[in-house]
Amino acid sequence: MVALALLAGGCSGDDDGAQATAGTGVPGEGGTLVWALDRDPGELDPLLTRSSAGQIVCRQIYEPLVEQVAGPFDDASRTPGLALSARPSRDRTIWRLRLRPGVRFQDGTPFNASAVLANAERWRSTVPGLSLLPQLFEVDAPRPDLVRFFLTGPDPRFDRRLGSPRLGIVSPRVLGPRGGEAALASGVNTGTGAFELRERDRSRLLLARNTSWWGSGRDLGPALDQVEFQIVPDGADRVELLRA
Repeated sequence: MVALALLAGGCSGDDDGAQATAGTGVPGEGGTLVWALDRDPGELDPLLTRSSAGQIVCRQIYEPLVEQVAGPFDDASRTPGLALSARPSRDRTIWRLRLRPGVRFQDGTPFNASAVLANAERWRSTVPGLSLLPQLFEVDAPRPDLVRFFLTGPDPRFDRRLGSPRLGIVSPRVLGPRGGEAALASGVNTGTGAFELRERDRSRLLLARNTSWWGSGRDLGPALDQVEFQIVPDGADRVELLRA
């Protein structure tokens, strides 16, 4: 259950520019969760990572366009994510997404229709992207807060496809000069998610809460200050760590 919660995203704003601080450990007031991974997550690219370890880590940093975000501690309310709405045409071949205003990537780049277009071009020109969105053939942006996806045929579940964690939105600043044909450039703090990578070595990764996350001003969390991922390949060693 905890693994599924992590994969679903950080306890899901206003930009305040503050730095993450150490928490007290009291529920809702910070603290650190230590999570053991069975392998190194490898490249932290939401589209290209295939291991469960990589997907768990990436989901804390990157958000898909379509999701319903809940606050921590069994909050029953739901808030739309990066897309405030996703509405199809009558024949389900055109989907219109209205984007949330005021969101920035962790590198400071504004999240807007141009950023979505850059990601969509990447999806349309890579094998992993095409496998997730096989009917997508064109995307345009009539205005900065509206993006239209054109499909080769009707797809009543296209909004759910856009909710895949592998389609996490990446800052266009780190995409290569030809957009969709390039993997992420160096650096990984390029998502819009509730956590950002602070430290990484061969044995661990440390994620700290993104103090400028758009959801924090809407009481969506995150409830943790940090998530530390320890790489522990041996199952018996992971059990011993849990017991300790």
